[in-house]
This record gives sequence, C-alpha cells and structure tokens, in this order.
Amino acid sequence: MNTELKFAIYTSFYKSERYIDQIYENLMSIKYSNWTWFVTDDFSPDNTKSKLLNKIQGNNKIVYLEQQYKKQMYWKPNSMIPSEYEYILLVDSDDLVDVNILTVYNHLAKKYPDVTFLSCDYKKMNESDNQVHSVGFVRNDDVLYKKLEHFHPTVDYLNNLNYYCLGHGRCFKNLKELDFEIKDFDACAEDSYHTMYSNGFGKWLHVPRNLYRWSYRTDSESHSTVKDNFNGNFDVGYDKCKNNPYEPIYDFNECYKEFNSMIYFDINQLNKNVCIISPRLSKDQQDKIKNIYIDKHVEFNKYSGFEQYAIVLNYFESEDSFFNVLSQLKTYNKKMHIVLYYLNENIHPNISSRDTFLIQKLNKFKSNISTYFPYFSYYSYFRHLIFTIKHEV
Repeated sequence: MNTELKFAIYTSFYKSERYIDQIYENLMSIKYSNWTWFVTDDFSPDNTKSKLLNKIQGNNKIVYLEQQYKKQMYWKPNSMIPSEYEYILLVDSDDLVDVNILTVYNHLAKKYPDVTFLSCDYKKMNESDNQVHSVGFVRNDDVLYKKLEHFHPTVDYLNNLNYYCLGHGRCFKNLKELDFEIKDFDACAEDSYHTMYSNGFGKWLHVPRNLYRWSYRTDSESHSTVKDNFNGNFDVGYDKCKNNPYEPIYDFNECYKEFNSMIYFDINQLNKNVCIISPRLSKDQQDKIKNIYIDKHVEFNKYSGFEQYAIVLNYFESEDSFFNVLSQLKTYNKKMHIVLYYLNENIHPNISSRDTFLIQKLNKFKSNISTYFPYFSYYSYFRHLIFTIKHEV
C-alpha cells in the first residue's frame, strides 16, 4: 500500500527568468516520489514564459497551466489542480525548499488528519545585503496583529516567551470549497489572509523546522511598494476571513528553544546525523523533535561522533557546566559545526532595556567562547543570540 499522500507543488512565475534554472534544479532534487509540479506565467513582460516552457519541455513531472487572469493560480490553486492531489504546496519562483519537505509534510499530515494548512520556518535572504533572518526570530507586524487580534494567539512579543509565527512553505489541503480570492488585491498581507481563511476548514499545523528559503528581491511584484489602496484592501481581506476560526496546533511549543537552535542550519545543509545538547529535555520532548526531523538521525546530549551540534545555552545552570561541554566537544571531535543558541527570557519594560541586556550577554559569551574556539561568528536579532563555530583540526 502506498503510504505517500499525493502532493501538487505550484509556482506562478512573474519576471523570474533568471530564477528558472535554480528552482528547477531544486525541485527536481526533492526526495519524494508522489508529486507533480504545476507552473504558470503570471503575464510577465519579459522572457519568463518562453524560457519556462523551454525548460520544462518533455518533463512528465511538470504541468503548465494557462491562466485566464492575473494571479489566478496564486489565489485559487484548488480550482486549477485536479482533486486527486491531496495537498497543494506553494513555492515562489525565486525561493528554495528543503529536498525533504514533502517527506516531512506527508508524515505530519497523516499524523494530524484534521490539518487543512501546514507551514514551516524559513530563512529570508536579502539579495542586496545578504542578510539572513528566520521566522523564529521575527516579530509579527504590530498593525496586522492589532487589526486581526482575534485571529492571533494573545502574545506580547516583547514579554511573552511563546513561539508563534505564520511561516512559509504554505501547504493547503486540496478542498474545492477553499475559495479565497479578492479582485485587484494589492497588499503585503494577502498571504496571511489566505492562511487565516483556511482555518475555517480545519486546523493549522506549524512545523518548527527550516524547510523553506525565501529570497527578498526588490523587483518582485509581491515585494513591491504597497499602493494607495492598501488600507481599503486590508478591510476587504479582513471581511473575507473574519468569521473563520483560528485553530493552530501547538504541540511543539514546549521545545521551541531546541527548534530555534536547529533553524540556523540552512536548508539542505543539515547532516543526516545531528546532536542537540539541551540537558532539560524529557523523553516525550525528544520524541517530538524526532517527529519533526523524521528524515534525520537526531540524538541528544552526546559529545562525540557528530559533525553538527545544536546547543541551547539557556539550560545550563552555570557557565562552568556550559564551557565543560565546549571543552569535551573540542577534545572528542576533529571536525564539527556548532550552533549555540540563547533566548533572552527576561521581562523588560522597554526595547532599550531588552537590547542592553542582550548586548551584555553577547559580550560575555564572546569572551568565554574565544577561550576554546578563537574563530566563530555570531548573529543577534530581537531577543536571540546565535553563535556559529566551524572547527576542524
């Protein structure tokens, strides 16, 4: 019996001719068999359509669909993709996915059969400055949060410790009644509305794993300057989905620090074997992490035999115990990539106080880490510190 759900991946290309080879190679490397890629050109003014048709010619994994009007596939993939496909995954033309994304989604969609919508963590890559951000570190937009507060969990992103996000890697159950479309819609929150609208037909499962890489480019239509009708369309979107219940599944929140520590390993670069060092995990929590990394061999609190380690700094009672771990790793491993993750859990009265605390922590960690590993890089964003060490003897 085939245990694989049938997935459709869909991509609408707009002014994307320079990305066609990249996404083609990426998706053709997916390690899953039961899927088809549906593509269309969204009325591009350049050579996107001709290059796309030439690239996909003769490939029986790809189907080209002609749109009748702009953004038709984006808004209503369920109306264009046959019912035999059980889930529909959106991949934008300039983005990349983990080659195991369908394996993970298949496993979780079957484990949670009432799920209508899946999303995952992502990294954002800015072409202009090569800056990398992750949804696990991103604060939701204040305006959107206040406008749609009854759709979102009650979370204060300055003071609250919980881990919630919209995510990318948006994957919808192929339900024909999922008819979300707004004519002439031109607002940056349109994908959020699409997500929340789907909650009227089932639950939303967010997968706390970096399975998607989002490229930010200024010439993309979806990232262009919002036009004058933004506020009016905001209200249109709000009215479209205001009666839909917001029911995410939060099974994995208790392990969010561990998941955040793993996010920094880029998609397709996480080894088959990885070790998480976090001394407070129960057996149940370890199993939840393994459920998300179903395609990997994940171990916990071992100090040799791995090339990749993710360490949660918050759970070490003393600096000595943490640096003892670093000493053991350096002694027993000749080659390894280490990610050290720290979350600022303190309640701060304002952002200035929060940032001051984080800078103090950063300087202290930098001083101590250099004792064992003189060459490392670090990344600070919002309430998070991430250190990366690449060690080779």
